[in-house]
Amino acid sequence: MRIRLRYITRLTSIASYFTLASVIPRNVYPVPFLICDSCPLSFGVCPIGMIQRLLAVGFTPCFFVGSLILYAVIIGRASCGLLCPIGALQDAISWISRQVGMRRVRLPESKMKIIIPISLVLASASGVIAFCKICISGLLFAGIPWRILWWDLRVTSLFILHIVVFIVVIILVILAGRVWCRYLCPFMLLGLLNKRKMLVKIMLDEKKCSRCDLCLKECPMGISSVNDISSSMDCIFCGLCVEKCPRKALKFKLY
Repeated sequence: MRIRLRYITRLTSIASYFTLASVIPRNVYPVPFLICDSCPLSFGVCPIGMIQRLLAVGFTPCFFVGSLILYAVIIGRASCGLLCPIGALQDAISWISRQVGMRRVRLPESKMKIIIPISLVLASASGVIAFCKICISGLLFAGIPWRILWWDLRVTSLFILHIVVFIVVIILVILAGRVWCRYLCPFMLLGLLNKRKMLVKIMLDEKKCSRCDLCLKECPMGISSVNDISSSMDCIFCGLCVEKCPRKALKFKLY
C-alpha cells in the first residue's frame, strides 16, 4: 500500500502541475523541482535557470535565491523524492533494471557536485548559461515537445548534446540508481538545510532498529548511515527506506 501511495503521490503531483498550466499565469512561480520552464505546458519557472540568466546579464537574483532558501527550510529535498518527474523517471528505470535481474553498482561519493557552483560562476563571469545546456529536463519537457509541435524545427548541436547527456545518464541510472539526483541536479542545494527543515522528517526508532542496514542497501542516493536518513544533504525522502525496513523502525512524520 505504501509503495502504491508513493507512486500515486508522484503521478498526481505531475498531472496537477501540467493541469494548472491551463488556468493560472505562465512562467511566474519558481518551482522546487526540476522541470524546464520552456516546456509548452509549464506554468512555473526553474529557479536555477533564472538565477543563471540574471547573473549572466549582471542582476542579483534575490527573489529566486530566496525561493530556494524558503523551499529548503520548509521541505528540504522532499520535493525531489515525492514530486520531481525526473526523479520518478529514474526510479522507474531502476525498478525495471532490478526486475530483469541487474545488480546495482555502488558508485563512490561524488566530487562532481561542484558542477553547480561552477555553472553559476560561469553565468556570472562570462554570460554562459552552462547548466541549462546539459539539463535533461530541458530535453524531455522542452526540446522534444517543441519538435513534436513544430516538426520543421532544425536539429541543433545543443539538441544533440542534450541527447548524448540523456543517454549517458540513463545508462548510469540503470547501473546505479538516481545518478542525476546524486551528482548533477542543482536542487541538491535544497539538501543543505535538510537538518533544519520544518515540515517533513523521517524518524528512526532506535529501539526497533536492528542495524540490518537493509534500508541503506536500498537507498537510491547512497546514504551510508542510518542516522543520516532525513538529515543528510542527499536524502530526498523518497520513502524507500521506510518501505523496506522489516521492523518498521523508520516512519514519516509531518510537523
